[in-house]
This record gives sequence, C-alpha cells and structure tokens, in this order.
Amino acid sequence: MSSFPGFFITGSDTDAGKTLVSSILVKLLHGTYWKPVQSGSNQGLDRLTVQKLTGLSDDHFLPETYVFKEPFSPNQAATLEDTQIDTQHIILPDPSQIVHKPVIIEGAGGVMVPLNAQECYIDVMQRWSVPVIIVCRNKLGVINHMLLTIEALKSRNIPIAGFISSGGNGNRQNLADISRIGGIRLIGSIPEMDKVDFNEIGSIVKEIDYISIG
Repeated sequence: MSSFPGFFITGSDTDAGKTLVSSILVKLLHGTYWKPVQSGSNQGLDRLTVQKLTGLSDDHFLPETYVFKEPFSPNQAATLEDTQIDTQHIILPDPSQIVHKPVIIEGAGGVMVPLNAQECYIDVMQRWSVPVIIVCRNKLGVINHMLLTIEALKSRNIPIAGFISSGGNGNRQNLADISRIGGIRLIGSIPEMDKVDFNEIGSIVKEIDYISIG
C-alpha cells in the first residue's frame, strides 16, 4: 500500500455523488482536494464546487492536470480537443509540499473509465495504490455495480478503505449486502438532499465516521 497521505474517491456509476463526498471528506479531515482529470469544464469545475461547498481557502486545492470542455469520458473529451491523456503526466503530489493533509483525490466516473486508447483509471489507481473510497447512490442495481467495482479493485490488489452511500432510496439492506458480500466497511450514509449548501455539509460531517490516516 502507498504511504501517500490521502484517499482516492471513485464511483460505482456516473453521478454517484463523488464531488459531494469529496467535499465532505475535505471539510471533515481539513485536507486538500485534487481532481487530476476534469471533463465537462464548460459546465464548471468540480474544484470550484468543492471550494464553494466547504468554504475552504485556496491552499486546500490543487490544480487539475488535464481539463477538457465537453462532459464526456476523458478519452473522448480529449479526442475532441485533438489531444490525448498521457497518464505518466498524472503524478501524485509531493507530500512534503502539501500544506493540508490528507489529499482527497477525485476520479472521473468509475474505475473502468477510459483515459486513453490503452488505459483506464484503474491502471493509474493500481500504480498509485492509494486507499480507495467507493461512492454509490443507493438505488436499484447498486449491489451489482458495487460488487463489480470491488471485485475489479481487489483483482488489482488496490486497497479499499470502505464505501459511502450518497442519496437514493434509503434501502439499508442494500448497504448491508454490499458490506457483507464485498467484505468492505460502510463509512457513512448521506441522505437524499434537495439542495446542498455549506451549512448542510457542516451537519453531515458530524454524522460521518472519522477516517484514520495512520
């Protein structure tokens, strides 16, 4: 396992709630946020969303390595801009240069999202071996999506810190089944919210288990 002081946030599916969970964890742990690959920048940067939700200063945020305009998978968004992602350029920050630890790294979509013609995000995750937190939306199909994600990570020996449920139908049995069958712990469950703001983030933080870095 990497000694890097942080967590990698991935999703079981698109729109699982990774940015919301990243906001909560950055605020809870008073850490640093980094999204290496951002597509859909014409709809806004997730870094700015997290900063707005947490109210944290600029030194809690690292710049993206790649930014693309269209809200497609990273490889497709890059192709539209006549470029491609070189994963060797996506380098973990030097911990000695990070003011606020841990670093919460938000991925793009799920583990098998393609970054270029040969590599998916899971290839970068395997190289880094940073503990992963999987975010899921509690809905029909979540057990299958989560168990497939867990299986993919375990097959690459990528450490899993646990999972967080973000919104959905509130079916607690889904989460219990994921934890039992997948063999990972439920870190916390975020209720469905009509509107997310700084005050709500503050109240949710109190409900999420503290995650030890040691």
